[in-house]
Amino acid sequence: MAFAHLHVHSQFTLLNGVPSPKELAKAAKARGMDALALTDTCNLYGAVTFYKACKDVGVHPVYGAEIWVDPRGIASREGLAGAHQVVLLVEDDTGYKNLCALITRAIFDGIHHRPRIDLDLLRAHNAGLMCLTSGETGAIRRGAPVENDGRVVPLAEIFGAERLFCEMMDQGLDWQADHNAEVRRVAATHGLRTVVTNDVRYLQPRDAVSLDLLNAIAMGASLNDTKRPKAQTDQLYMKTEEEMRDLFPDDGPALDLTREIAERAHFKFNTSTYYFPASTPPDADPDPKAPQPDTDANWAFFYEAFPPPVDFKMPLDSVPPRPETAGNLNGYFCWYARKGLEFRLQRIDPDKHAPYHERLEFELKMIIKMGFAAYLLIVAEFIN
Repeated sequence: MAFAHLHVHSQFTLLNGVPSPKELAKAAKARGMDALALTDTCNLYGAVTFYKACKDVGVHPVYGAEIWVDPRGIASREGLAGAHQVVLLVEDDTGYKNLCALITRAIFDGIHHRPRIDLDLLRAHNAGLMCLTSGETGAIRRGAPVENDGRVVPLAEIFGAERLFCEMMDQGLDWQADHNAEVRRVAATHGLRTVVTNDVRYLQPRDAVSLDLLNAIAMGASLNDTKRPKAQTDQLYMKTEEEMRDLFPDDGPALDLTREIAERAHFKFNTSTYYFPASTPPDADPDPKAPQPDTDANWAFFYEAFPPPVDFKMPLDSVPPRPETAGNLNGYFCWYARKGLEFRLQRIDPDKHAPYHERLEFELKMIIKMGFAAYLLIVAEFIN
């Protein structure tokens, strides 16, 4: 097959997408496609599930997100009228880290009506990413040639002709012929290539009613509310390659380009390593299998990252002297657990303490062997 859907939303596009990542992967395989993207709105919540689902059915996964860009800057509070959407696709490890950084900044710093990034953030975090201009609310819109050029030029400066693609769609809406003509004009004017997508949000035309229901919930409106905006098409489904080629009979290169873009996306999740916050202290040995240094600096690092509960009656505004062997991750975890057991055993006859200590030491060895010390310190932090 020479076509891949590159603009696809799952149920993780909250209240604006219907299928699960697993359902999307199975549907792509059933349609004879060997590559598929997941581009939920400003999140990667479904990425790992999507990775596993694609692996199970033999489909090459492409990771990305649709995100709002505000050229006025994320500090702007003038509404979304001056902002537009783009679809960012991950090429490699650097691109995945940059997309994570952009999404984080959009949510924490750029939220106003929607999470937003700006051009400065794109300039700082564009490496390893490809960019599509999105659809109706994207960088290219119908009846606005001057504004379209103004939005596309900075994107072209950031991504270049090899990583920026002008997006065309046909979902049976009467304005899309004019919109696609404008997309072709912009692409020709700025030396860019066009690409065909379908903004997939469900699997079959009959699923449009489910999307309509989700949209109504998002607006807090009833399905019978005549004033609410309603879906204008049932064509946001995962079309076959044949259906896409029938819609764009004169745009073969734009259809074939989807496969080229998918092949360039080669990021893979590393599922053999555990990633925990605050688990690499200042004096760590770079070899994770080597004995880790037992130092005062490491003790202070873990004490501040995972402070003990108030029941331990230890200072929380300063770091006390380091107990012996508590100056690395496993040592701090063992100290924490033993200290907690001492506190709990105050209510039990001292003659009965030995079995508790023996069981704790057994559990500590097993937890350290499995590499779960940091995980359980995080759990303790939630509990405390």
